[in-house]
Amino acid sequence: MTKMCTCIETFPVELWLEIFQYLTCKHIALAFGRLNSFFESILSSPQLPTIFRVRIGFAPACHSVQNFEKSSALKIEWIHVLDTYETKRSGCIIPFLQNYASRLINMRVLNVYIRAKQAKSKLFRFCKALPQLHRLEVLNLNCKGNFIDKSLSNSIGELFTTILQHRTLRDCSLSLWNLRETTFDRQYILDLPLNHSIRNLRIDNIDRKVLFDIIPYFRGLQSLSVQYQTQGYIFDQTDMSSPIQSLSFPALSRLKLSICNLTFQRLELICNATDGCLRHLDVDYSVYVFTNHYEDYLDYFDRARWAKLLESVAVARVDVRIHALDAVSKDIISNIAKTDPSFKWNENRTVSSYASVTIKKSN
Repeated sequence: MTKMCTCIETFPVELWLEIFQYLTCKHIALAFGRLNSFFESILSSPQLPTIFRVRIGFAPACHSVQNFEKSSALKIEWIHVLDTYETKRSGCIIPFLQNYASRLINMRVLNVYIRAKQAKSKLFRFCKALPQLHRLEVLNLNCKGNFIDKSLSNSIGELFTTILQHRTLRDCSLSLWNLRETTFDRQYILDLPLNHSIRNLRIDNIDRKVLFDIIPYFRGLQSLSVQYQTQGYIFDQTDMSSPIQSLSFPALSRLKLSICNLTFQRLELICNATDGCLRHLDVDYSVYVFTNHYEDYLDYFDRARWAKLLESVAVARVDVRIHALDAVSKDIISNIAKTDPSFKWNENRTVSSYASVTIKKSN
């Protein structure tokens, strides 16, 4: 005679994984969280389809593992997604990670906000915790506050090193503290480890020079998005002679750039580094010119070069503007007209005039 099951623990694990798909995280934690070791092992399994998401509030509630576990039915090992409150003090997530990192064995997504106040110590502790998150796949780091100085350069260089050395990261979004030469010492990012695991990179608030120091180390990119647009950015002719490292993005298929002071030649370098894999291109470019040294930017109005650049691109959206005051605008008009008599000059008497070019391409 076949012996019948007398307790739910005899059900196969696969069946419980199927059952948990129909329950909320709260119900699972309350009903099965502290039942016995059998269910604890299931809830700690990376195969669990349910996502346990935790949002960290103020620091006093996060002093120790014991405090967290006594106040919650949720165990550290079950957390899949960890968030920070953007509008509240963000320092609490750093000690939380420092205390719990070794036990966050299933965490796949980390969303962190770090303010400029005491940023050096926060970045140091964050870089110590990050390598312990062995299943982390998505990192969103948002650095709040625009004022920083070069004293943070070493810490930011260590941050990039730690991210590049992480081998399970697939998606990385970095919004940094307006990194440029006046606030950041570039020597700390000139010898970084290569990374082939990060597929999607979004990086904001970083100027062109720092950008071209960073991106050569991300060799496995499939998607790159960069945004750095400052109000009233002024063209600087001395910015053109800065050398860059060789670029290689053999898997890059999507590129989105919204960045100031990027010459057309530098745009071509990025696109050509994809070896023909680039399929989607989005360029939003704007610069203010107050001198007659703008020749490199006139390349943006050369339709023949655009045609060659977009030859293998399936979908493209290009919006380029070059702003100038009246004295310079007349010179720009005569120069652009030599290559493209059909260009349009837009008058704006309250601010400045601008020349623009818009290109759209679709399948």
